[in-house]
Amino acid sequence: MLVVHLTCFLSDVTMNVLVVPYTFFSAAVGYPMGVLTWFGVLTMFQVYSGFTSVMLLGPALVLFFEDRYNHLVRLDSDTRSRFIKRCIHFGSYYFLTFICMIPLFFEIPSLQNAKKLTYNEFPCLPQNIFEKPGVFMLTSNTGPAMACLFSFFFISACQAFYFTFRRIESKSGPSL
Repeated sequence: MLVVHLTCFLSDVTMNVLVVPYTFFSAAVGYPMGVLTWFGVLTMFQVYSGFTSVMLLGPALVLFFEDRYNHLVRLDSDTRSRFIKRCIHFGSYYFLTFICMIPLFFEIPSLQNAKKLTYNEFPCLPQNIFEKPGVFMLTSNTGPAMACLFSFFFISACQAFYFTFRRIESKSGPSL
């Protein structure tokens, strides 16, 4: 439970103090207005840290449900082999969290292309958006971004439901 609270705190601080994104979601365009901008941190890094801080909620919630399942259902929860398996599972899950969005940052359009693409698709946007410092367009095609996000959250939800279902199933099954 502590990991969930700390992860929510990290996500809140990142999104509401450090980055403070001003985003046009339909165009995947925005610019940061947080404390990190004052310190001159690159916009690309701020976008990555914002995505990652939100995505860290997935492993935290799965860890919460898995830990509950591990201590209430499994008889071998305190063995060394179980500890190693859990470390590998969550180590790889956190590693996946940190690398999941990296492929999107390889094909970032230039500012001129981003401006042209955005105004062609959304002509109603004000002209001064691209005059702001640190304007950033993650991608001109939001399909891969949504595929990364939804697949990651789908994996997280499936794991959380699995451990919850297994806990409920073991509780309603025959007792020894």
